[in-house]
Amino acid sequence: MSRVTPGRYLLVAGAHRPYLVSMRFSPNLLEEVLRRTDIVQLVGRRVKPTRKGQAFWGCCPFHKEKSASFKVENGRRTYKCFGCGRGGDAFKWLSETIIALGAIDQTPISMRVQ
Repeated sequence: MSRVTPGRYLLVAGAHRPYLVSMRFSPNLLEEVLRRTDIVQLVGRRVKPTRKGQAFWGCCPFHKEKSASFKVENGRRTYKCFGCGRGGDAFKWLSETIIALGAIDQTPISMRVQ
């Protein structure tokens, strides 16, 4: 287990489960990237979301399902699957899809910054 030195890592608590992010960039920059990222467009590369009210719903890419239990909200800038429990922000989405789905060779990682 590696040690977490003060000032080197940031605890991100807005996700389903808190996680540590290496502090290579300032927290203000990370917040700005999250604020400018259209998470519906980012997640839409893997999921075909349909709009229901203010949220978008689709089938979760992490497990097999027939009904839509995967929710993406641009207002909160988060995603959440009510079937398997996975959720988080744009950074968490990128890390989970690269690891879980093997997307590093298939899809170029790009986030649209407006």
